[in-house]
Amino acid sequence: MKEIIKTILASIIIMLLPVTTFAGIRVPNDKHYKEQEAYFSQIRLQEAWVETTGSSDVVIAIIDSGVDMDHPDILRNMWFNKGEKALNGIDDDNNGYIDDLNG
Repeated sequence: MKEIIKTILASIIIMLLPVTTFAGIRVPNDKHYKEQEAYFSQIRLQEAWVETTGSSDVVIAIIDSGVDMDHPDILRNMWFNKGEKALNGIDDDNNGYIDDLNG
C-alpha cells in the first residue's frame, strides 16, 4: 500500500511541476545584440523569438522617431497597407488616414 501511495504522490508532483521547453535560443546577426542582451533577458525576448520566429502572424509596432525602411530585416517584413494607393492624397481604405501606406 505504501508503494502505491508513493507512486500516486510522485505522479501528482510531476503533474504539478511547470514544464518549460525552449528550442535553442536564437541570436540575431545584430552587431549590437550583446550590448542589449541583459535587457532582452529581462523582457524575456529570447523566449518570444523561440515562439514566433518565422511566423507571419506576428505584428510588431515600432514607435520611434525613425525606421531604416531599407534595412534588409525590416524591408522584407514591412507591412504595407494594400487598401491605399500611394501618395494620391485620398483615404482610399476609408480608415480616416490619408496615404497611410505603412503602420
